Amino acid sequence: MTHSKTNTESARPNPMPTDSFQVIPVVDVKNERTVHAVAGRRAHYQPVATIFHPDPDPLAIAHAFHDILGLTSLYLADLDAIAGHPPRIELFREILRTRKTRLWIDAGITSAVSIEPLLSVSSIIVVGLETLQGPSAMAEIVERAGSDRVMFSLDLDQGRPRIATAAAWPSRDPLAIAEHAADLGVRRMLLLDLASVGTGSGLASIELMQAIRVRRPGLELSIGGGIASIDQVTMARRAGAAAVLVASALHDGRIGRNELRGIEGEFQDRIGPSETRSRRGSDVDRRP
Repeated sequence: MTHSKTNTESARPNPMPTDSFQVIPVVDVKNERTVHAVAGRRAHYQPVATIFHPDPDPLAIAHAFHDILGLTSLYLADLDAIAGHPPRIELFREILRTRKTRLWIDAGITSAVSIEPLLSVSSIIVVGLETLQGPSAMAEIVERAGSDRVMFSLDLDQGRPRIATAAAWPSRDPLAIAEHAADLGVRRMLLLDLASVGTGSGLASIELMQAIRVRRPGLELSIGGGIASIDQVTMARRAGAAAVLVASALHDGRIGRNELRGIEGEFQDRIGPSETRSRRGSDVDRRP
């Protein structure tokens, strides 16, 4: 079914810029708390210990990423929604009400129908391979929301695609799936190896990202899972990533304000000059 986009056009949040590199902090929410995601084993996720707040309150941590680190986009993984529950729309709205933040929301999208609650709150609607019903659903989502607002997450587990049950993708090869998604209208893609998340083992999908860039140079590619240091962030940028997702290394201070400043000289387009001035005017450094 074809939907008109005009009824949400005026209310929709701005999508991410297309010409800038970004470090995107991640908040994984389960049972109303921010949790420490490790290796995709969601049943075992525990409340996160973070230098930014004494308890794992998602709103407070979202504020800290914005106010202390100056990061103006946020990846919010609604793990309960990914498991099949309704998305936490009120949390998303409260973040938007209290901060000027571009939200990337992963809320277990299955079809074009399931994106409807997110159209007014999400700058980027993340559509994960692990929940998506299949290629036809992907095409309908792009048609409904527009390719500028949709990010297809190529969900992997140790390099193997993590595909929803009964989703009729013509191949199980991750490169072939990426190309097929591009043929369906996807212009933004995230490579996320869940086995690496929270492990600090480094980005397992760099070579795949480079292969996709060769085959589909017009795709905007982001990457996540396993970042442990600012050097790995820089490596991903130099390999062609438009954005890098980071969680654990921010929560424990391995990547802090000073480290983020360090890449400003090389990648001035990551943040605006007014944000740079405001952060440099503060003596606060939340690293232990």
